[in-house]
Amino acid sequence: MGRLERSFFYAAIVRVVFVHHATFCVNSIAHSFGNQPFSDRETPRDHFITAIITLGEGYHNFHHEFPQDYRNAIKFWQYDPTKWLIRLLSFFGLTYNLQTFGTNEITMGKWQMKKKKT
Repeated sequence: MGRLERSFFYAAIVRVVFVHHATFCVNSIAHSFGNQPFSDRETPRDHFITAIITLGEGYHNFHHEFPQDYRNAIKFWQYDPTKWLIRLLSFFGLTYNLQTFGTNEITMGKWQMKKKKT
């Protein structure tokens, strides 16, 4: 095996290891660290670092509370590359009928959690 093949092999291994760890840590890290701004009925949480590690899945509390919404993060500054890709594809007609929850429902969820904490 030459140097080029060996380099390709190790690069492929690193990629697979990274993707598998990022995929499987969603349900361990995203249910352990962060806050619960929308609901505390279950264990999912929202956390920026988890979003970076899992390529946008770190806003797991929102995802569990509003499962039909195509987004995981609702703020424009929150890291959610999947949301950005789906939205970009909708401009080209490759995705359509994107489901989102209304601002009132999202605000109500946040308000109920703030009320519960006080």
